Amino acid sequence: MENKRERTSKFIKQNFLILLKEKSLDKITVNDLCEKSMIRRSTFYNHYQDKYQVLESINVDICLSLEKKLQERFYSNELKDILFSDIDRESFLIMISIQDGTVNLQRDLKTILKIGFKNFLTENYLLTKLNVEIDFLEEIFSTLALTNLEYTILNGPNQRNIEFLNEIQKNIFKFIEAK
Repeated sequence: MENKRERTSKFIKQNFLILLKEKSLDKITVNDLCEKSMIRRSTFYNHYQDKYQVLESINVDICLSLEKKLQERFYSNELKDILFSDIDRESFLIMISIQDGTVNLQRDLKTILKIGFKNFLTENYLLTKLNVEIDFLEEIFSTLALTNLEYTILNGPNQRNIEFLNEIQKNIFKFIEAK
C-alpha cells in the first residue's frame, strides 16, 4: 500500500508526463508542474530537486519495470508479449524521445539489454564457447531487442516479426553452442 509521500510523488510524475504531451521539456517549469499537480512549490521540493530529477525518476521506473520483464524473457524460448504487457505506451514514447543530460531511456535500455544478455550467457556457461567478441554480440542483441520493443510499442505486436526474431535468437544460440 502506498503512503502519502509515494502517492504524491507518483502524482507529480503522472502530471509531468501530461505536460510533456503538451509542450517540450525546456518549456516546462516547476510552476507549471505545481499548478498541474495542484501542489505548493514546497511540496514539490520536498519530493524533487528540480524537473530533471522528476524526469530521471520516470526514466528509472520504466527501466526497472523492463529490466524485471527482461529477466523473464531470457528464460523463455519464445518471444512473448512479456516486455510489453504493463508498459504505458504513451509514457514510453514520450520518454524514449527525450535525450537530455542524464535522461536517455534509449541508451539506458540498451545498457540493460547488453548486461542482461551477457549475464544470461555467463549463467549458462556460453561465454567460454564464443568465437566472436562478446561486445559485438551484445550490440547485435541489444539493437534488435530495442528496435523490436520500440516498434511493437509504436505499432502493436506482430506475430510474423516475433517469429522472425525467434529464429534469429535460435540461430545465435545454435552458433554459440556449436563452437
